[in-house]
Parts: sequence; C-alpha cells; structure tokens
Amino acid sequence: MCADGQSDRTASAWMPCKVRSPCGTSSRIQVPRSPPNCSTWPPAAPGAPCGAAVCSSVGTETGTGPADGGTVRVTMLRTGEIHTDGGIPAGTPDLITGAVFVISGAVVDEVLNSGPVITYGPNDMALDNWGQVRTWVATAPVTSHGPSGIGFVNFGDLGRLDIRAPAATHGTGARGFNLYDGSLRCASFDSLATTGDGAVGVQVSRELPRLDIRGDLTTSGGTGASLIRGVQVQLQAIALSIKPGGRIGQVTVGGRIATRGDNLVTLDVTGELDGCQAGGGVQAEGQGSDAVHVHSDGVDLAGSSCGAVTISSSGSSCSSRTVACPA
Repeated sequence: MCADGQSDRTASAWMPCKVRSPCGTSSRIQVPRSPPNCSTWPPAAPGAPCGAAVCSSVGTETGTGPADGGTVRVTMLRTGEIHTDGGIPAGTPDLITGAVFVISGAVVDEVLNSGPVITYGPNDMALDNWGQVRTWVATAPVTSHGPSGIGFVNFGDLGRLDIRAPAATHGTGARGFNLYDGSLRCASFDSLATTGDGAVGVQVSRELPRLDIRGDLTTSGGTGASLIRGVQVQLQAIALSIKPGGRIGQVTVGGRIATRGDNLVTLDVTGELDGCQAGGGVQAEGQGSDAVHVHSDGVDLAGSSCGAVTISSSGSSCSSRTVACPA
C-alpha cells in the first residue's frame, strides 16, 4: 500500500514505492503490482517480493522528516505471512528493501504482523519504521536470511514495540534490533538470536526507557562487514551494544545474554545504562572474549544480578532496578 496524501486508503493493487534512505541515498521497496498469496509461498523457494509499504513523499534530504506531499493516516496495518527477496547485490551500500515498511509521512495507530515475516536477500529489512506508529505488534516469527538484514529497525517515532515470537537473523552483518534514530518508548521481544560475523543482537543509539526480552538474547559469530547508514563497516557480533548517544533505562532478560565466538564482548556500553537484570546471566563463550565492557563514566550498576561477568571498568556490575514502561 503506497499512497501520496491519501487518508485511510486500502490499496487493491500494491505499487512500488521509491524513497530516499536515511543516509541520503536512493532506497527502494519492492512490492508486486498484483501480489501472490504470500501464505502459500514455500519458505525455501521465495519468488518475487511480497510485502507491505505505507508511505508519502518525503520532506527532507535524510528521508526521515515530515512529508511535503501530505500524510497517510492508517488505523491498522495488518499483515499475514510475508516472504521477500529484494534482489540487491551483496555489498551494495545505498539500497535497502522492507518486508513491512512504514515510511516518512505515514501515521499509523497500530501495525499487527499476524503471520511470519521472512526475508532472504542482502539489505532486506524485515520490519522497518521511518514514520509515526503508536503500537507495533508481531505475533509470529520474524526472520532474516542474508547479509546486513535486520529484524526490526527504527528511524521514526514509535510508542511501543512488542515482538511476541522469536526474532532471528542469519548472515554476515545481520542484526536483530536497531534503534538508530527517532524515538521508542518501550521494546519487548520473545527472544532474539543472530548468527554471522558482525551480527549484532541489539544496537541502541538513542533513548530507550525499557527493553524486555522474555527469553534469550544470543549471538554467534566474529567480526564482519555490516551496512551502517550507507557505509560498509566492520562490526563485532555483540549481543547488546549501547552506542555513544544511546541510553537504556532498564534491560530485563528472562534468559541469558550470550555470545559465542572469539574476541567478542557480550554487553558493550559506550553510552548509558541505568539497570540490567538477566535471569540466565551474561556469558561470553570464546577465546579472548569478555562478558561486559563499560566505557562510560557515571554508569551505576551496583548489586549484581547478572551472574559472573568480566568488566573493564571498576565498580560496575548489573542491577535489578525497575523502570516502568511508559503508557
């Protein structure tokens, strides 16, 4: 569904929508004009892309500002089973696709992914938000196959994210969850798992009051290339990375936070973290790997509840401080 300046429009035939990416280069979403029934597609043999896009024309060069061609307002965007392959050559720095993509200029009350969302190609985003969404819920697995894919990425404004089924990525530089820009008040996942060199589990560069993961947060891999804001960079397969400018109020993980690979860090804090609680502990499996690195001044994690950890700064461990999820 792609419209310009329309209100509560439901498209009977989906159209391609081309937008400018947040890194200032051309980006695209590929959606068939007459989509097949996605629920009948064999997952092992995806054909043409099949997905959903809600967008308007973009009002800034970065692609993340208000639309200059009107606003698309949607009460609910509901999707069934979706399989996509954007067909982008591996290593391409300036193109992405989205299986479910809310783009700048779109204002959506609720997104509900009631069927599995699976991507197969390089730079394919399974769930991607650049617009304004009040609530985004997925009740079926979210899976990405291919380098530099992402399970969920946010550049826009989102109130609450709730992924109620496993989220997993497979591929070099593929990540589970990225809060790059915009705002997000509360994020929760059933579980998050990434596999591949440079495959970060969670990467946060903005304010996130609360992150809840009911099961495990795990990564397996080493160092590899990943697409970050239009540039291929080298990343470690860190389980939870809080970057400079990023802050998480409370991290609560029901299972374990773990990495499997050499010379890795499981929990890496160069931003801010108020509190962390992991029922299964924080673990680093591999030669030369550490469980926790805290690089920031003023990070207070006194009162460990995260199991045995190795910490690079003195006086830091994990805390059971509780932060309420904003309404």
